[in-house]
Amino acid sequence: MKIFIGHSFKDEDKDIVERIKRFIQSSKFECITGEQSEILSVSQKVQERIKKCDIFIGIFTREKPLEHSIFKKPSAYTTSAWVIQESGYALANCKKVIFLFEDMVITRLGLQSDSEYLVFDRNEPLDNMFVKLNEMLVNSQNNNCSIVNNENIELESENITVEKEDTLTN
Repeated sequence: MKIFIGHSFKDEDKDIVERIKRFIQSSKFECITGEQSEILSVSQKVQERIKKCDIFIGIFTREKPLEHSIFKKPSAYTTSAWVIQESGYALANCKKVIFLFEDMVITRLGLQSDSEYLVFDRNEPLDNMFVKLNEMLVNSQNNNCSIVNNENIELESENITVEKEDTLTN
């Protein structure tokens, strides 16, 4: 199964994006992003890659703080406009979508508001999110295929193992 991962390309997001990509790849899914260069325009390249995938995973990381007027500290954050638009494109193309929101990111509005999503804190272990993400991916596979093998997936902390159902197509 091919998964397009929409994410920010900011330096401070590289670590969290790589951790999530490594987990998805360890689950035997092919990860596709907008990173690799092509002659096409960036938007055309991204659209074609999303069309070729079975699932879209949007990683919505913090971008700009929205300050609370009384306390003068961030009460929420915006996120990458690209990831928002990519997720809309995936929805418009009837792709299965999974949204991963960094805590305090505000974007669960409009067409995205009734889609499944998980929340993460980049400063905490991602194991709980990975367990849920694995469950969503396995369920997505089971809707399309019929032969199932069991395999273990190793999470970030070594004391948790999740049984993964690796579904094969006929």
